[in-house]
Amino acid sequence: MKKIPHQYKSDTNMAKLSDHFKNIILQYLSEEQKDNFSQSTIEVHRSAAVSFMLYMERNGVYETGSITPTLVKGYNNAMAAASCNGKNNYLYDIKGFL
Repeated sequence: MKKIPHQYKSDTNMAKLSDHFKNIILQYLSEEQKDNFSQSTIEVHRSAAVSFMLYMERNGVYETGSITPTLVKGYNNAMAAASCNGKNNYLYDIKGFL
C-alpha cells in the first residue's frame, strides 16, 4: 500500500524563518515521516522546532553550530509563560530535534 505524503499545515511562523532554518526543519520532518511518525506528532514537532528556531533568529543565532546550553536555557525561560505541561512538551520536542 502506497503511503500518502504528509501535507504540512500552513504556518505563518514558519514563513518568518530564514530559508536555511526552514530547510533544516523540513529535512528533520522528512526523516520523521520516513520513520512512520503520525501526522499529529510531526505537526507538534514542527511547531516546537519552528518556535525554537524563531527564538534563535531573534537572538542573533543563525547557525545550528552556535547552539549553546545558555541559548537553550534562555529558550526555556522564554517558554516560562507557557503552561507547565506546554513548556515541558516543547522542551521534550526540542530535545528530539537537537
